Amino acid sequence: MSIPAMPHDALFRALVSNPKRAASLLNDYLPPKLASLVDREHPPVQLEGSFIDEEAARTQCDALFELRLRIGDPVKIYVLLEHKSSADAATPLQLAGYMLRIWRRDLEATRASGPGCLTPILPIVFRHGPGNWTAPLSLAEMIAAPEGLEDLVRGFGYTLHELGDIEPRKLSREPDVLAGLLALAFVHVGILSRERLDLITAGLLDGSDLTPHLSRYASDHYRITPQAMTASLRRTQPDKWETIMGTLSEALAEQGRIEGIAEGKVAGIAEGKVAGIAEGKVAGIAEGKVAGIAEGKADTLLRQLRLRFGDVPSAREAEIRSATTERLDTWSEALIFASDLDAVFEGSSRH
Repeated sequence: MSIPAMPHDALFRALVSNPKRAASLLNDYLPPKLASLVDREHPPVQLEGSFIDEEAARTQCDALFELRLRIGDPVKIYVLLEHKSSADAATPLQLAGYMLRIWRRDLEATRASGPGCLTPILPIVFRHGPGNWTAPLSLAEMIAAPEGLEDLVRGFGYTLHELGDIEPRKLSREPDVLAGLLALAFVHVGILSRERLDLITAGLLDGSDLTPHLSRYASDHYRITPQAMTASLRRTQPDKWETIMGTLSEALAEQGRIEGIAEGKVAGIAEGKVAGIAEGKVAGIAEGKVAGIAEGKADTLLRQLRLRFGDVPSAREAEIRSATTERLDTWSEALIFASDLDAVFEGSSRH
């Protein structure tokens, strides 16, 4: 699965990509009236939610599901899920754009028209972040209607769930869904309390596709020491903590390697080819590959360090750019649970 550029979106989309987690989330957050009408014998079906707009640019909603209801012949409804990390005044317009694209796509597929030809769409927004939500909740609120004509204005409303306003343990009954929502809800806290960390680690399931996403997200946005993570897993999952810790380390180390190799190959092969053609030697390509891989890994490590700890001193950057690929791998793995910049490089002189 491709990872969106924004880490909050990446985690939310990973959260709803699993059918069981998606069903649990929808069961918990659908409006009660709608939830009571859902046909439980037909689980939610996730639909394609990417579109090509008029300018040939691709847009994508976070998740789109089809639900079957127990009324009608039969009746179905779409639920559109969107995640926000801050109040966006254009949210109603964004959601309306998705809804129009969904309806156009359906019309093109069915060639239907007329009353009752469109499937109803319920947008639900999950938001985490500081402050209050100040954006309008419908298109109607965005339209300046003359006094007395307000009832003539119809807009697309949506249901808002402020994750930070919900009691943490009530976010979900499923441990991994709870862990994902908690990771989003607590991201602006910076340092997790023992209780909150335990709520998250309790949902790190061995073998779950969400666990690598959670580990990557936690390493980028929370300063959790290896000791704190280990202690928490010992408390919440005493029988599986060693296996889960290994999964977390491998997932993040592998992500760093993949990015470094991908970037290094592009730069290295290009440099090697130019040098080889100029000198008439095939060896130039091989040398370029090796240098390029190290350069790509160094770029990746520097980017990850800046995400975690801010500016990297010039002396430390020079040390990274002159390091071997083995040393860069060691530092990338140390970054996973390092509490500060210096901790990443502790003990490096012994290698």
